[in-house]
Amino acid sequence: MVPIYGIDAWLALRFRDARDYLDPIRECYEAFVIYSFYAYLMAYLQDSVGGDEAALNEHLMKKPPMKHFTVVSWFVEPWPMGERFLFECKKSLGGRLAL
Repeated sequence: MVPIYGIDAWLALRFRDARDYLDPIRECYEAFVIYSFYAYLMAYLQDSVGGDEAALNEHLMKKPPMKHFTVVSWFVEPWPMGERFLFECKKSLGGRLAL
């Protein structure tokens, strides 16, 4: 990601009017990188617990709810682990997870 940000910053400084067109390209690339990391992480986790999403759900359901550090715990309830947790991660609504 660093080369993309560097090129984007240089082009934005060099061509000030093109900044409005360059930033969406950078944002799309950033979204692609985050999705690729998530896909990699899911593949790694599924492989480590048995190879499918159902096995990963069962493994996560055995875990206690995720606790947040003090300041965040004032605003966000602990996240229950399992299928709903994975679903919310896919939607990237983890902060609004409520059952």
